[in-house]
Amino acid sequence: MHPPRSLPRASAAPSTARHRGEAGRRKDRAGQAQADMPKKGRHGGLSTRIAAPTRRRRPFPEQSLTETPRRSRSSRIFVLAVAGMVAVIAAWSAAWWYIADTAGTVIDRTLANLRRGGTVIDCGGREIGGWPFRLEVRCAPLDLKAPDGTTLTVAAARAVALVYKPRHVIVEADAPAEIALGGRAPGAIAWSLGHASVIVGDHGPRELSVALENPRVSGFGPVGLKDVAAANAQFHMRQAPDRPGAIDIALSVSDLVESPVPLGAPVGAGLEARLPANVMPNAAGPVALAARAAGGPAVDITRAHLEADTARLALGGHLELNAAGAPEGKLDLRVTDASRVTAVLKRLLPADPAKLESIEGAITGFGRKVEEDGKTVHVLPIQIRNGQASLGLVPLFRLPSVGG
Repeated sequence: MHPPRSLPRASAAPSTARHRGEAGRRKDRAGQAQADMPKKGRHGGLSTRIAAPTRRRRPFPEQSLTETPRRSRSSRIFVLAVAGMVAVIAAWSAAWWYIADTAGTVIDRTLANLRRGGTVIDCGGREIGGWPFRLEVRCAPLDLKAPDGTTLTVAAARAVALVYKPRHVIVEADAPAEIALGGRAPGAIAWSLGHASVIVGDHGPRELSVALENPRVSGFGPVGLKDVAAANAQFHMRQAPDRPGAIDIALSVSDLVESPVPLGAPVGAGLEARLPANVMPNAAGPVALAARAAGGPAVDITRAHLEADTARLALGGHLELNAAGAPEGKLDLRVTDASRVTAVLKRLLPADPAKLESIEGAITGFGRKVEEDGKTVHVLPIQIRNGQASLGLVPLFRLPSVGG
């Protein structure tokens, strides 16, 4: 009988190796876990190891292919924009200087034409400026002399127009203006704010507006005007839209009183009329607004009025011009509260008091009475022959000749 065989020794090796491998792995895991656990610090506290964050970078080749060309294109656009702006400014400056030079030539030609017609305008120390969008002409002083000897002088004046709207001119002048009528000693007109607006057409001024704030008039006693002041004064003129060869004018004055001490209630006055275009004697070139009216020269006074408190004077009518340019015709006069109207005229006009009283008597004695708004109104005609106005047998005033 044979003894039992022992198992081969080699068969136990894989099992032993397997157990050792599992033990090693358990040890590694335990070591890793121990390494991950917080450690005690120097003073018994816990210290934690914090891993540094990782940065994810874009691939370098992609960045260089997209952003560099974009930056290059932006730089080129900026350079082109700056160059274009410089070119535009240079071109505009050249155009402005050309327009300014042309404006100087036109001014010289216009002044020469006026001089041939008898009107002399002297622009002292003339300067042209206003770059880049305006044209501004400055004169210091500005002197004007009309054919009839009337002169006007202001210390300084400025005329401004936009380059792209040269036919609309705004004019400002420094107060006061000295005016001498017919060779007499000059009077003065002062103001706190004054300006004028002129729209020039193909044949001269098409529209004109003048506005004065707080005007004061003094020194015109020799021509029948007392020293007065007002809150506002305006004058407007335009070519008549429905009648070639005629112009419409409007004049208004508010709160008119004696100066320097008012003697009564403020007075309001106004005038609306249509005149033949050649109202300036010997007008030439740009000053003549249009030719004479085809139907003959005429003056239409649409409305003229003077009022203060209950006193009111109004007149209107149609006048023809004779061969000498003197107006002739009839005006309808309407007067409310005649005695107060006479008192207002005494305040403002240096007329003979006896003459004003005779005018009041003619109004109340010969005027036709009508009732308007509960008030008695005297209506009567004013006859005008060769420029002389009269109320019945009482002479009133003389109107100046028009044209010539």
